[in-house]
Amino acid sequence: MTITYSNPLIAVDQRSSGKHDKSNAWRTIYDRLKADILSRTIKPGQALTEAELAKDFQVSRTPVREALNLLEKEGLIQRISRRGYIVTELSLEDVLDLIELRIILEREAVRLAAIRRGAETAAELERLNNAGFAGELPLLEVDREYHRTIAHASGNRQLAEVLEMVLDKSMRLELSFISSFNPDQVLWGHAETIAALRRADPDEAARSVQEGFYHFEDMLLRRSRPNG
Repeated sequence: MTITYSNPLIAVDQRSSGKHDKSNAWRTIYDRLKADILSRTIKPGQALTEAELAKDFQVSRTPVREALNLLEKEGLIQRISRRGYIVTELSLEDVLDLIELRIILEREAVRLAAIRRGAETAAELERLNNAGFAGELPLLEVDREYHRTIAHASGNRQLAEVLEMVLDKSMRLELSFISSFNPDQVLWGHAETIAALRRADPDEAARSVQEGFYHFEDMLLRRSRPNG
């Protein structure tokens, strides 16, 4: 089975004379597969094999194996004996754990942002939010960039790096439920946090972020019930 990718396949040419291209073949494969798994172009439960991927990317199995090993470590795929890998699905327990982790991390990130770059961060987020209200950007893009901006505004590079990884994991979850979101409700929730940042109020900013996650968690739990 040949995988359909989100963009035309960019093959890694083994005949290229540049060592740089060859040495980074695994990164090309990793980046493409990760992007397509996170965007659900490659669906949960879909099988991946070294042989098929090597054929698709026009490379040997070695860079494919390196890419798959990293994706497995990140929990995006699971090895199935000798048959290859399958793309993992997030269970409800995984989702709730992820929300709990994001609350812990993003409460601290927004507190630091309010203390260190409150007004500046508020201005950046307000421009982003206004683009969402105007329909200039899709809700998912606005929301993701909103949380990334807060992460980096914390001024803590390690915290921002961890949050980037958690946001990647969250993308599959958000894509699954984006149709259930009320865009205005999400954006007005952002506006509350923006107002707290503008006042340089770390406690209120943290409370607002936490309330947004609690609302999302409540929606997920309602939907998980048999008659939800």
